[in-house]
Amino acid sequence: MTHPMTHPNGHRALTFGHCLALRRDRFHDGAPVPGTVEVAGILVPDASIDPESAESVAAAVDAAVERFRALQLACKAPTRLRDVGVKREDLAALSLRVNPERLKNDALAPSKDDLLTIMNAAF
Repeated sequence: MTHPMTHPNGHRALTFGHCLALRRDRFHDGAPVPGTVEVAGILVPDASIDPESAESVAAAVDAAVERFRALQLACKAPTRLRDVGVKREDLAALSLRVNPERLKNDALAPSKDDLLTIMNAAF
């Protein structure tokens, strides 16, 4: 894995679960953020997810986050940004290095504050 400060994409696996958790908590017009149910379903294929139920989506996302973390641990991969040498004082700068062009394709549309929240959670 590359160091996230030298390669801005190197932190994706370390922030994935936290991004998915942010999606868990956001519903738009009574529906989860597009892609949330599908991603949870891939990681937890036996889950029965009612996309109209915030509780059902939350339970599926929580199970998906746990499954992803278990995969990281099984591979002996780092699970926290600090595990790859990121310092807490670098989190704000790291969150600003996220490519805004890539965010245009994300239905979540995370704000700068959201990105920093994700980085702090992944620390």
